[in-house]
Order: sequence, then C-alpha cells, then structure tokens
Amino acid sequence: MYNKKLIISGLSLLAIILFSQEAAATPSFQSGDIIFQTSNSLQSKMLERATRSKITHVGIIFTRKNKHYVAEASSRVRIISLSKWIKRGKKKKYAVMRLNEGIKKENFVLLEAYIKKQLGKRYDSRFQWGDNKIYCSELVWKAYSAFGIKLTKPKTFNDFSLGSKIVKSAIRKRYKTKINLEEPVVAPIDIFKSKKLQTVFSNY
Repeated sequence: MYNKKLIISGLSLLAIILFSQEAAATPSFQSGDIIFQTSNSLQSKMLERATRSKITHVGIIFTRKNKHYVAEASSRVRIISLSKWIKRGKKKKYAVMRLNEGIKKENFVLLEAYIKKQLGKRYDSRFQWGDNKIYCSELVWKAYSAFGIKLTKPKTFNDFSLGSKIVKSAIRKRYKTKINLEEPVVAPIDIFKSKKLQTVFSNY
C-alpha cells in the first residue's frame, strides 16, 4: 500500500511546479503597453492586402487591481478585458510592445485622459484624421501624441497597396469618388515597426 502522506506530498510538489511554470510563462504587462493582433473582423483581409501585413488591429493595455484590460477602437472606442481581446483575435496570436524608455506616471496620466475623452466614439471606417470618429491605430498614435511621443510618421493612402480587388471594393463602398489619397494615415503595422518600441511578448 502506498504511503498516503508521500502521495499527498508529491501531488503538492507537482502543483507548486506547475503553478511556477504557469507564472513564469505569463508575461508581465504594464499600463500603456501596446498590443497587436490579426483581427477576425470583416475588413481584416482588406487591411492585410492594403498594408501587406498580418497585423491588423491594435490597442492599449490598462492594468487595474492586477487585472489587464485593453482600450481599443472597434465598433466604438471602449475598454474590454485582455482575455476577451486575445480570444477574439485570429488563432489567439498577439504581440505586446512597450516604449523603450517606459512611460512616466505624469505622462501616463495624459495618455489615460486622452483615452477617456474618446470612449464611446464611433469607429472610423474611412480612416480619416479628424476627431469625430477614430480607428484603432489612430487612437493609439494620438494617445501617445498626447504626451509628446510620435510613434511613427503618418503615411498617406498613396503609400499603401490599393490595387487588389478587395481593397478596390472597399474604396468604392466607403468613398465612391471622394477618397483623398493625401489623407494622413497610420496603420497598425506602422506602429508595430516603430523604433521607439521594444517587444515585451509575442506568440506569433
């Protein structure tokens, strides 16, 4: 007959090991970190073609009482749980990046204040640089700009690949003949490639 105390001790040790491994595998995120994913939204394929990248959605992480949330511009600007945000992405793949020098508390206050002012705004499917509506990468870019950080230089529509059928179809539906090819635009991949950021985590 097996020694019950030995079995219980062994199981306890196994639980400790597994918990330690899980904790070690869990990335440590901070408020202000930028998170990227491949969206499963209807327009994701169009964005992949236009930007030549699988990175099609981006948001900002907020941490409250050891729980992580993401501020994003989706149908509207909102804040959802990090776990829900990850599950919604393609194959749950995502990457998290952080400002090289980190964010000072006083600067994060400005970033947070900007996000709060945008909550509830509708998503801008025309990707215009105004403030009435806003799209995901515009939200992130302008949130950082609120405390003086320009993550990347905005491009224009002319800098993207607009020749594929899916992109042309989206342009006809959203702009008809009124698209401004010189409109300032920031895509998720542009922020992802910013030299001012470093990778904290990626499972791509």
